[in-house]
Amino acid sequence: MLAVPTTCPFCACGCGFYLLVENGQPVGVAPSETHPVSHGRLCARAWHAHQAVLWGERLRHPLIRRNGNLEPASWTSALNHLTHRLKDLIDSGKPVGMLGSARATNEENYLAGKLARAGLRPNNIDFSYRAVCRSLIQGIEDVTGAFIPSITLQEVESSETILLIEGDLAETHPQAASSIMRALEQGARLVTIGCRRTQMVRLSSLHLEAVPGDEGYVINGLLAALIRPERGDRRVATADTEEYASLIHNLETSEVTEELRRAAEWIARAEWAVPMPGLRDQCRGTAAAVATLAAITRHLHRPGSGILPLLARSNARGACEMGIAPDRLPGYEPLACGPTQDRLQNLWDRSLPASGGTDVETLLESVSGLIVLADDPPSILPGARRATAALQKIEFLAVLDVFATPTTEMAEVALPIASFAETEGTLG
Repeated sequence: MLAVPTTCPFCACGCGFYLLVENGQPVGVAPSETHPVSHGRLCARAWHAHQAVLWGERLRHPLIRRNGNLEPASWTSALNHLTHRLKDLIDSGKPVGMLGSARATNEENYLAGKLARAGLRPNNIDFSYRAVCRSLIQGIEDVTGAFIPSITLQEVESSETILLIEGDLAETHPQAASSIMRALEQGARLVTIGCRRTQMVRLSSLHLEAVPGDEGYVINGLLAALIRPERGDRRVATADTEEYASLIHNLETSEVTEELRRAAEWIARAEWAVPMPGLRDQCRGTAAAVATLAAITRHLHRPGSGILPLLARSNARGACEMGIAPDRLPGYEPLACGPTQDRLQNLWDRSLPASGGTDVETLLESVSGLIVLADDPPSILPGARRATAALQKIEFLAVLDVFATPTTEMAEVALPIASFAETEGTLG
């Protein structure tokens, strides 16, 4: 029996394990005792990850739509058809685009970005899950001026105070929930914000009630408890700037309860603290408030402290890092970053388009040609029917995927690719 090291394809925790392979087929999973994230521990989904390659109808051969039906074709025919159709659209001045994926490896997404920018030419590249997590990322970036700060689950386990905007962490990110539980065993305090009595809420030292979408109101209450002038706490960062004065002004009407004061005290006085934004799409203002809270309490860039956004897709961060966004380059650098532009142009031997492209929702409704890599917009985007209607109107749609999906059913060309159990690569 062969044991192949790999990474879990589900949530963004990035647990490692071995796929057990017999006669060329995955038959089981064995944990990796030395993996820095999972440490030999796996959730129920990971224990059954070997079955993921059987969870849908596999694409086995290239397919071309003829007489309204997708029919098997040779690789040469399918690739020639794809390139000729795209070239005709580009030569006609019609817009084309590319979708990468949070399910693809970094290497696959990098090549998707190269194809879009150096081949198809415009910056019309995105991935569907970015529409879900974009507000969270942008809100943090509004405050930090950079991409999501990194912090590990091991650092979570060493935290003194953890602030969690709770969806149902034990269900969606079991490994992160386990890290919090280990922190609690060592005496950490857990403050939860949400509306449901989940397992993590039952374990919390303090729960702050908030209706879905109104978590920012609670965060603002914590900020108000920390920075109002009468507080005078030396553990809270202050600055004589217009932004700081504006923040104080904006929080003047925020209600501060005794529970908020207590939670704010715990966060401010902790040597290591980890705000963990929620598991669903948070509004940009809520994410910015979380980042502001981390900055005000000096946890934003302190070793062992920081922010840990909990993304639902396995390689969403890697896709962003590879520049799968209409306004970003690899390294999550802005399009206007001259050194990165120059480096890529020298590497790819092509001049790159300078103007930004369109995000995934607009892209679907504006392009005449589209290549989709391991993505399925109707199953990911909030407006599934709208995404389906937009895909049906695209003049030429090509899909590269492991399984038959609603998107492949609408494609003119469908190409099979390897699953996570069959490919090599890295995740961000």
